[in-house]
Amino acid sequence: MVLTQLLSAYQLQDASWLTIAIVAYLWGGVINHSMTLAIHEISHNLAFGAARPAANRALGIFGNLVLGIPYSVLFKKYHQVCAFISLLDVTCGFWRLVVPEITIVI
Repeated sequence: MVLTQLLSAYQLQDASWLTIAIVAYLWGGVINHSMTLAIHEISHNLAFGAARPAANRALGIFGNLVLGIPYSVLFKKYHQVCAFISLLDVTCGFWRLVVPEITIVI
């Protein structure tokens, strides 16, 4: 996906701004969403397996290059906090984990 986005940017270097905006909205949105899904799977160590967490982290960082906001490494930590969605209130990911009768501030 990263190479696809870089190739797309190269192909559009002489295009009009309207063409770039339309391609960025339609094509870039699809590719960026695919990258966020890939980073999600990589956060579960599914790319290289649990025995190679450094390789999974490196691939996540590489996949994050085209997104513009570096979140790949921290996503794993906060995603695992929010895994028990039935036990959480709506502030999941925003520092507050609510378990019945217990409030844990992270």
